[in-house]
Amino acid sequence: MRNSYKIFLRTPGFILLVFVLLNSTAAAQAPAVYWQQYYGGSKIDYLGLILKTTDTGYVLGGYGQSTDGDFNGINNGSIDFEVIKLDVCGRKIWSNVSGGNALDLLYSIKETTEHGFLLSGYTTSTNLQNGYHGGVSDAIVGKLDANGNTQWLKTFGGSNVDFLHNSIFLADSSCMIVGCTTSANGDGDPQATSKNGWLLKLDKNGNVIWKKFLGNTGSILYDIVASNDGGFIICGTITVAGSSNVLLVKIDAMGNQLWENNYGGSGAEFPYSMKKTRSGGYMLICNTKSNDGDVTGNHGDQDAWVVCVDGDGNLLWQKCMGGSAFELMRSVTVLADDTYVFSGYSNSVDGDITQNTGLSVGFAFCLDNSGGLLWTRCYGGSNRDEFYGAESNPDGSVWISGITISSDGDMSGNHSSGDFVLLKLLNKITRTIDTIHCSSVMINNVLFSNDTVYVDTLKDNCNYDSAFIRYNITIQPESVIAINDTTIYFREQITLTATASGPITWSGQGLSCYTCLSPIANPAYRTNQYIVRTGSGNCTVADTVIINVKATDTLFVPSAFTPNGDGKNDTFNAMGIVSDFYMEIYNRWGERVFSTNSLLTGWDGTNKGIVQATGTFAYYIRYKNQSDKIKELKGTITLIR
Repeated sequence: MRNSYKIFLRTPGFILLVFVLLNSTAAAQAPAVYWQQYYGGSKIDYLGLILKTTDTGYVLGGYGQSTDGDFNGINNGSIDFEVIKLDVCGRKIWSNVSGGNALDLLYSIKETTEHGFLLSGYTTSTNLQNGYHGGVSDAIVGKLDANGNTQWLKTFGGSNVDFLHNSIFLADSSCMIVGCTTSANGDGDPQATSKNGWLLKLDKNGNVIWKKFLGNTGSILYDIVASNDGGFIICGTITVAGSSNVLLVKIDAMGNQLWENNYGGSGAEFPYSMKKTRSGGYMLICNTKSNDGDVTGNHGDQDAWVVCVDGDGNLLWQKCMGGSAFELMRSVTVLADDTYVFSGYSNSVDGDITQNTGLSVGFAFCLDNSGGLLWTRCYGGSNRDEFYGAESNPDGSVWISGITISSDGDMSGNHSSGDFVLLKLLNKITRTIDTIHCSSVMINNVLFSNDTVYVDTLKDNCNYDSAFIRYNITIQPESVIAINDTTIYFREQITLTATASGPITWSGQGLSCYTCLSPIANPAYRTNQYIVRTGSGNCTVADTVIINVKATDTLFVPSAFTPNGDGKNDTFNAMGIVSDFYMEIYNRWGERVFSTNSLLTGWDGTNKGIVQATGTFAYYIRYKNQSDKIKELKGTITLIR
């Protein structure tokens, strides 16, 4: 699909055919916003996590109060889970609102092995399946089918504070979920005063298979990924010297701890998510208030902190990103080129924050696999704008999700006091085609008879503008005429003279130059073809000269050659009119470095791709002369560099 517009200009002179593809992102320059969408209703909708699904679509997840707009349902209490299924174009397929009679906060959404979705978080609702455990809050887990229907909602915990973050599904449709419990009863830790990191394994119906407790007082587990050896890596927090550090734990398939490491300084650190690297390590997106210990480069207050470790948890490198105020980073996604995009938000107006006109600004940045900064980008308006999710797409785009309360600046489509926002980041393709035609040309059913600039706008399958093709059209007849065909004797030279309407290019072997009007030819064969061309694109014209060489019994073998790439004497060739030709070349140790059965194929001074040094080499040549007699030649050749 396309939209087009025309700009008519005169273009002077001769234009070579050029095809330029401009779709790469320069260092420190973020990809542009390809499109952005807003989702929600007339009340506040918050968080906006994003998950790429196996059907090439996406889901957005969060919590809020809307019952209209994109959420056609009844609010079950104060705040409910909200989930929207999208196709690859960002169009809504279905939405789900689920929860209980009070506060239900969604912290994570993952796809199940049946292509439904597992929701986990925090609840104070008392009317959900298997009852409320009392206390401050329960953990809540819900399961949706592939069409967005709620299959079940269950609570887990005890008489204190309990909540769950990310999960991972196993081949048997069971799952493991990580979070935090401070309860000493129910599903909690009987020794809750010493360990708070919480790991639950549930079957596909939400029944507890087993539970584990990791870390120490105040520990929270945030994310879990599979390791390459059948185990799992969990990231969270651990209390060290009265402050929280980042905790990394390796467990086996039964949840038994194999090792743990912690990272940080004297301030507070905590992670939100991690991704496995191609080298078998892990990339963690964390936040830090330290500027000592493992942390260097803090800009002030709380910074985004990226930590890269190997498969055994050894720290490879770390990097702080932010400004002098407060940053909170939530998500990381890995791209096909082994770079990483991180998303969150910032209250700063300096450092790495290039734009902030509101209370907070959505902040994204990209690092290579060594921690090198590739680009940063801020998005927002005059109020609060925060990113919470990041995903990649096979088309090379990055999808960034979050919430916006602004309705100006970069966020002009907000429906209410708070919407989910989704940005697709991808530079639109710009192609320039400089083309010359000998006469009028038809492009997209438009006839052009004069020099013209014509721009064609292409749309993708989602009807978004995706590419801009600029045609620089030149109408310019071309002509070229060379000398007539002729016959010469072997080892004679001949000047090939041509006249042309523009710059020319010759093709053929043994010319003194290939872009001049009158090159000198040294033909080496019975029949030799030389072609001279001028023009470009659809307006290329050519003339051909045939030079016949009278046969002799002479075979000429040079004594030296200089393979230096200057186009003169770069290969060692025997020349003459012979048949059944065979040649071998040996170095001074008797090693054969080259052989050929063709008089046209010469030696370029290499052996198995290795450039040979200046020196003397021996040759052996066997051929049949014009009298059909076999002759042999032996001698030496000097390679000069």
